[in-house]
Amino acid sequence: MPVRSINLKIVISRNTQGEKSRQSIWTTHAAVNDAVRYYEEQLLIMRGLGYHISDKDVVSKESIQQERLSRIRRAQLENGLPEPLGTDAELNSLVRKFYEFIVPSSVKEDGNAQQANGFLSPLTDPISIGYLSIFEKLGTIPDWVGQLKAGDPQAVENAKKWSATSAGIKRLSETGAPPKWKKLFLTGDPSWPQSFSEDIDKKIKEIEGAPKVICQLMEMGVLPLFPAYFADKLEGSDGSLSRWDRLAFRLAVGHMLSWESWCIKSAEDHFERKRRVESFSEKHTTPSLIICFETLEKYQKERQEKELGQNRSLPMQRPFRITRRQIRGWEDLRDKWLKNTTRTYDSLKSIASKEQTKKGGRFGDPHLFLWLAKPENHAVWDADEDALSIFAKMNAMRGLLERSRETAYMTLPDPIEHPRSIQWEAEGGSNFKNYVITHSPVEGLHVQLPLLCKSESGKLIDQTFEFPLAPSDQFKVAQISKTKSEVTITHQSVLDEEYRSKVGAADLLMDWPYLKNRRFESVEHGDIGPVFLKLSLDIERILPDGWTPKRPQAISHFSSASGNSKHKLSVVSGLRVLSVDLGIRSFGACSVFELSEHKPTSGMSFEIEGLNLWANHERSFMLNLPDEDVGNKGRQLQKTKDAELRAMRRVLGRYRKIYALAGIDPEDRKDILELLCQDQDIFEFERTIYKGLVTSTSVSQPLWEGKIKESLKALRNAFGRKVREWRRANRLNSNLKYAGKTMWAIQHLEDTRRFLHSWSHLGRFSGEIRRADRVKRGVFATRLLQHLDSVKRDRLKTGADLLVQSARGFLRDNQGNWKKSYAPCQVILFEDLSRYLMQTDRPRRENSQLMKWSHRSIPLEVAMQGELYGIHVCDTSAAFSSRYHARLATPGIRCHALRKEDLSNQFLIESLQKENPDIDFGICKAGDLIPRGGGEIFVSCDGNGGISRIHADINAAQNLQRRFWLRHGEAIRIPARKITLKGDEIWVPRSIGKRLQGAMSGCGYLIPTGHESGSCRWERITASKWESISRSSVAQKEEVNEDLLDIALLEEEALELSNEYTTFFRDPSGITLPSDLWFPMKTFWGMTRAKIKSAIKQ
Repeated sequence: MPVRSINLKIVISRNTQGEKSRQSIWTTHAAVNDAVRYYEEQLLIMRGLGYHISDKDVVSKESIQQERLSRIRRAQLENGLPEPLGTDAELNSLVRKFYEFIVPSSVKEDGNAQQANGFLSPLTDPISIGYLSIFEKLGTIPDWVGQLKAGDPQAVENAKKWSATSAGIKRLSETGAPPKWKKLFLTGDPSWPQSFSEDIDKKIKEIEGAPKVICQLMEMGVLPLFPAYFADKLEGSDGSLSRWDRLAFRLAVGHMLSWESWCIKSAEDHFERKRRVESFSEKHTTPSLIICFETLEKYQKERQEKELGQNRSLPMQRPFRITRRQIRGWEDLRDKWLKNTTRTYDSLKSIASKEQTKKGGRFGDPHLFLWLAKPENHAVWDADEDALSIFAKMNAMRGLLERSRETAYMTLPDPIEHPRSIQWEAEGGSNFKNYVITHSPVEGLHVQLPLLCKSESGKLIDQTFEFPLAPSDQFKVAQISKTKSEVTITHQSVLDEEYRSKVGAADLLMDWPYLKNRRFESVEHGDIGPVFLKLSLDIERILPDGWTPKRPQAISHFSSASGNSKHKLSVVSGLRVLSVDLGIRSFGACSVFELSEHKPTSGMSFEIEGLNLWANHERSFMLNLPDEDVGNKGRQLQKTKDAELRAMRRVLGRYRKIYALAGIDPEDRKDILELLCQDQDIFEFERTIYKGLVTSTSVSQPLWEGKIKESLKALRNAFGRKVREWRRANRLNSNLKYAGKTMWAIQHLEDTRRFLHSWSHLGRFSGEIRRADRVKRGVFATRLLQHLDSVKRDRLKTGADLLVQSARGFLRDNQGNWKKSYAPCQVILFEDLSRYLMQTDRPRRENSQLMKWSHRSIPLEVAMQGELYGIHVCDTSAAFSSRYHARLATPGIRCHALRKEDLSNQFLIESLQKENPDIDFGICKAGDLIPRGGGEIFVSCDGNGGISRIHADINAAQNLQRRFWLRHGEAIRIPARKITLKGDEIWVPRSIGKRLQGAMSGCGYLIPTGHESGSCRWERITASKWESISRSSVAQKEEVNEDLLDIALLEEEALELSNEYTTFFRDPSGITLPSDLWFPMKTFWGMTRAKIKSAIKQ
């Protein structure tokens, strides 16, 4: 059954009557956290390897191993060993092996904290026999077992005789759960000797594991290795293990299991990033590029030295590098420079000045562009390959490598900074303390919690407290029934559906930010803030008639590549799938299809190859969260707020460029300042300060540095007043109704916090690096971060619930109540993260990081909620689903339908004009379609000389269905590498996975047709020939490591800049372009855009 949890607030009196209970809660929490820390420190010593607490705080391997050996020798003395046994190496090896059994993830094996709990007794208890009973169970192995393995025909007869001996009778009379061989013997089954032999082998194998190591350590006097934490802290304790110790050890092992897994993963990911960066640099840097890279490296070094010239005493913590941000707008600028016939410095500078005025904040570093404009540096950019862009992307790859860590940091428990939650077991549990939950119609829910209190002697004593639990609409309890072994609760949800749940463990949660902002003395005296009981529930599923919890095998069939028929026979009519395209304007767009034996007379459907079935479209709809549609006024306010924040962030960018001017050559100072003054959204106080600097550009270096410092101080003072005014205006409650749970609200809050962080840690001069000190000042903008997390969590849970209820066939009526309206869907289909490998498939305004959060978090939440109702979640690769028509399979473009108010929106018109310089907006009217990246309408040619238009998000949701039902049987994109074969140039796919093989009916390559468009045709070849030509292996699996998407994306972008690599597209419908021809990416989308724009005009 699905296990879920719910947080119920514990009602604690705030007056003196509740003081003792509040203090006891804190005492228990602090004691358990101290115990967890103690056990983690012991395990780290047993581990015997160094670890990182932070970048600077490192515990060395040598110190740990020295401490481990010291502990071992001390334990031998304390355990009464007359003289030390074993060599240092032997003892260290045994203790390390014991650690690996406790924390198997350290050697990449599976394990859990519950299994590890049995190791605590031999570690701490001198009379423990834990893991040693297996030796007694094994006992003396009868001779006939060896005879049976050797094939002796008398073995079975000897086994029968043995069963009548005292040894046999003793084994048959053992208590406890009977083994398989005993059951067979008692029923007269003649195969019992063979089963007995297998049972012996199993026990021998078990002994070779942890029991053997524990036995050796006991014989050498090493165990117990350390005392139990609570042995001398509990009032009246006899020194034996307590249930509090078992809880603390389980929490410690749970953390160690996770940490070891992250250490291994971090090391593997770091190594893979390093390998890919080095391999990419080695494979894709041509001799001509190397010369350009050397020039750019020299520029970086000289600029770094100049910018630090006035502050050489400061260490350079972050070297200067050309980044992608610094070359924004470079592609357009380079195209214009290449078309310039004179290419003099002044003419190139003039072009750069016009581009900066046009692009505003989307223009890169003026100093870099002016350096490139100098005649001696033209070789960097006037060749066929764009060396600067490739260099910037390789810098970004190196930056990712440097920021990745080879290991995970170890964070030891702390009651306030890094807390671990107390846990109790439900009634009947034998490992931890038990809590008791009760219910009455009058008083509601109550809970009895065993806690620790401080006695007069300073030791801890156990005491049970009873607390009422606050009522919750999500958990309306109707009845609690109890048996000897379990507690069952009958309760209702907000939909008034009745659930039956088996009660599990309970955790204590507190408001950690509240505790961090209180003096420790106040917390100890009971000022602990709100407290919650996190109740674990094992819930019985609510399944429609005829459904089972089992995942339909048909999902596996449609998730596999075309041509794979392994699960073909499992596909039957009746399968219903809801696809969702998660969006920004709304929570998502949904489309429902049902698998049927009948093809509809109208509407969209996809024929299932070889099965005489059709996936028929039932309905498509937009899924909006409450208050997500803010109306025209709200959208206008959002645009205004975004523009304000962009303007504020650009001030910081210009500020940094000013303090970088301190080390710039005198002849370049004026040009850079003039370019800065041409920014469109520059504030008047900035312009005044910059113009003042222009008049001083010819002064000596010491005077110039002084002028820069004065200007920076003036900028900070003036901008500080501007920031305060902006913050006060943003706190107005009247603006909140235009935020709600929208994606815009999340992005705006993230951008605001990022801006405030940059402003608060802005350097006062070149080379100064100011970092946030979390130890002294805590988390930056804590309340803003809490608000952001709350909005994210609210959107996540509300949206997931909306999706699940939609899949169940529920719709909200006019009163906001859920009503059953459609048959339920067994599957919810999402797009996977591979879309974010292709930058050309994303609108520029889309926050990819935010969408990655959405695409990771929402499917997990939906899967968790949907499990209760038998709904399954899967995903499908949907790259370019937003650029092809779902029904027609023809490429298209995104457009914006002009509204009346748009015609007076100068900012929007200017933005559209930049994308469409050929359109005369003076004659445009409301309703006209204007091409726009990320537009809300998808437009394509319809095959009859006209256009087909559909809501872009709905089209993307329907495209997911197309990819799913057709099993990616239509190839539309091939990234390829140019090679020479028998004197002719051909394009070979960079990789050829199962899906591409299925869609193209095998391996092959692209042969140019000779047309000026660069079009190619597909030539099929055998897999062995493809491997010979490409010098690569045919992929057996297509996997994407999400943690390496950053490197993969940069590789993709850098390769596209090389003449040796390009990506080809085709139109499988043949409506816009011939279906048998593949075109280079820019050509393909340029021709598609031109044809659609022409059709729109008609």
